[in-house]
Amino acid sequence: PFTQTICSGQSATLTASGGGTYLWSTGATTAAITVNPSSTTTYVVTVTGVNTCSATASGLVNVNTSPTAQVTPSTQTICNGQSATLTASGGTSYSWNTSATTAAITISPSANTTYTVTVTNAANCTATASGSVTVNSTPTALVTPSTQSICNGQNATLTASGGTSYLWSTTATTAAITVSPTSTTTYTVTVTNASNCSATASGSVTVNALPTAQVTPSSQSICNGQNATLTASGGTSYVWNTSASTAAITVNPTTTTTYTVTVTNANSCSATASGSVTVNSLPTAQVNPSTQTICNGQSATLTASGGTSYLWNTTATTAAITVSPSANTTYTVTVTNAANCSATASGSVNVNAVPTAQVSPSSQTICNGQSATLTASGGSSYLWNTTATTAAITVSPAATTTYTVTVTNAANCSA
Repeated sequence: PFTQTICSGQSATLTASGGGTYLWSTGATTAAITVNPSSTTTYVVTVTGVNTCSATASGLVNVNTSPTAQVTPSTQTICNGQSATLTASGGTSYSWNTSATTAAITISPSANTTYTVTVTNAANCTATASGSVTVNSTPTALVTPSTQSICNGQNATLTASGGTSYLWSTTATTAAITVSPTSTTTYTVTVTNASNCSATASGSVTVNALPTAQVTPSSQSICNGQNATLTASGGTSYVWNTSASTAAITVNPTTTTTYTVTVTNANSCSATASGSVTVNSLPTAQVNPSTQTICNGQSATLTASGGTSYLWNTTATTAAITVSPSANTTYTVTVTNAANCSATASGSVNVNAVPTAQVSPSSQTICNGQSATLTASGGSSYLWNTTATTAAITVSPAATTTYTVTVTNAANCSA
């Protein structure tokens, strides 16, 4: 007898010799037989020679159990770029088709792949097992726009694409987000597709500072009819609500008005500032009387009103002035009110000439009982101290007497 050892599932060949015909216990009649026992088995052959004499022989086939090879997990799915771990079991040594000899292998296939391992046990019997890794594509994550600039206080909209669901670093889960950062910020989104594979993309928002808009002066007061100048600063260009586009504007409002300017800097960011112009009313300047007539040598009084202080062109600073012009004269006064606004008014004084009064003769001598005639001239009407109203009077004084006549001209001036 002879013995050979195989692993479960393998075949063994037994060859008989020494005769002319053979009969195996399996019923085979060939000298050699190939068997595939599932357990240890003895095979007997009857060998018959040409003289019809027979003898028997036997062969023993020991069957060792093959390992129960297994790969865990047998199938798994990953996303492109990820790793998968396959673990073989059932033996004492392992040989993968990747050439790895460890029980467990970690792989990162870029396409669907089946990995096979040969498992060997202590009896040196082997078996194979396999595990398959399905590779799903990752999404092409994109954020539009990838970069943008805004001014502080403005909003920016970022839109993600490439997947079926989205998760932003802000915790938002919509494809598009609207943000208002106060400083330059990068926003990241995780994009997931229908295969549950994810990729990230980001968009950056640059935040430009607003200009420090200012109007100088921020408030001022003028008198009605005056101009005011407002000067804006803090930017590179300016647009006023008057449509002016210069830094400084000169205005002439008739009522209190606020002027607003939009100041834009080099980053095209804008801010507004304003300046107010208060318009104070002018005084209602008046001189009473506005015109009057005097005779040369007389005085005239002019009284100004409408303000709190007065300045005449005579340098007088009282409301009323008394003047004695020798010719027609106009007197002008600057009237100032409590708001320090001024207006002018004037009063005219017309000066009429006085008559050149004369009595002829200016002196004469008579005898008591006689008469004397005095004749006045130079005017249009006469009034003697005798109450006579004729130009000439005849008198018979009993003593030396002076007679006085008031001569009045057409302008009603007297001498």
